Amino acid sequence: MKHTFAILFTITMICLSSPTVWSQCEGYITEETPPPAISGMATTDPGFTVLYWSWGELTSRNGGADRPNLLDFDGGIMLLDMEWSTAEHCTVPGEVARTAVLFESLDSEGFGRWALINVGGTDGEGADIDYLQYRHPSSQARPIPVPELGDMNMTEDSITLSFSWESTPEAESLSDLEDADGAPLPSLRGWALYIINATRPTARPWDWSFAPDLEADSVSGYSTNTSARISLPRSLWHDQSICVAIAPTFDGNGDASGEDPVYSSVHATYLGHPSNWIALPPEDSEEPVHIGAIRLHPIGHNLLELEMDAPSEIQGTQYRVALAVDDGNPYLLQSFEGGLGHYEIQIQLPSWAFRRRPHLLVEMLDGAGHTIDSRQIDRPGKIS
Repeated sequence: MKHTFAILFTITMICLSSPTVWSQCEGYITEETPPPAISGMATTDPGFTVLYWSWGELTSRNGGADRPNLLDFDGGIMLLDMEWSTAEHCTVPGEVARTAVLFESLDSEGFGRWALINVGGTDGEGADIDYLQYRHPSSQARPIPVPELGDMNMTEDSITLSFSWESTPEAESLSDLEDADGAPLPSLRGWALYIINATRPTARPWDWSFAPDLEADSVSGYSTNTSARISLPRSLWHDQSICVAIAPTFDGNGDASGEDPVYSSVHATYLGHPSNWIALPPEDSEEPVHIGAIRLHPIGHNLLELEMDAPSEIQGTQYRVALAVDDGNPYLLQSFEGGLGHYEIQIQLPSWAFRRRPHLLVEMLDGAGHTIDSRQIDRPGKIS
């Protein structure tokens, strides 16, 4: 009898100390037949990761390190089954009505790609992906968009930069998320913008600096459309080159309008490819860093004199002059250091240049070799 009591006491103490017994989430997703829920991605891709959470309940209900049962199949990933009972974090027990599953990996150059499933009906008998695919196509893995610079405006104290990028709705195609009127809603809630001045940018957000969006649509610095405007203090950001990159964010326990400070958004693990490099002029300069007027003068057989102005330069500026040939690899003619603002350089052309008449390419580089401006001249001898 004493042994029976001891066993029962032990079992009771284990149960009381185990959150998976008394705080257990319930819900299920299954897929049995092709097409795979996610196309264009594999679990063997570099950096592959997957996270699931209860839509709108991130902090209390998420998979953590738990991973659904996945199968690489026919150029995609089948979500064979996902049991909420195995989720790592569940502080609110009971059935989970809607589940989001975020898939991420790195491309061949080491930057982020993503795809997402967002399905209701995971409670009760569970969500059947095969059935959902009669109305909703597979989500397609897509690269995170690359932001492009629009305007740059300078004052004595700050530089304001505007960016825009393309949307990627195919990455969240397998979603039955709808508003009260039955209209489809995107799962993606916002974009986080980052800035860096490193020699080699990475896909890791913690290597970068968060750059809050100042547009009216932004919430807590997150852009909720496909554009952003940032402002940099010139006392810190000057005489250097930078690039920016973005990452998608999803509703954690916020709402469709964005992520308020009291809420928590689901942030992508990786950043996308960085933008083109942008030169920030010296603090005392009011002129954007760029290549100015270029003049070419024939001075001999296959010999040209290149005269060029550069109204504003940054520390470490270099120049490269090349011929743009058909195979896409420029034929280097001359390279030289910057810092003078005005240049007169002799350029020796190869004998084939006047027959093929290739474009002449002049590039301005920063100290790390990133291209920060370029000019193309149709043919040697033309004034630009």
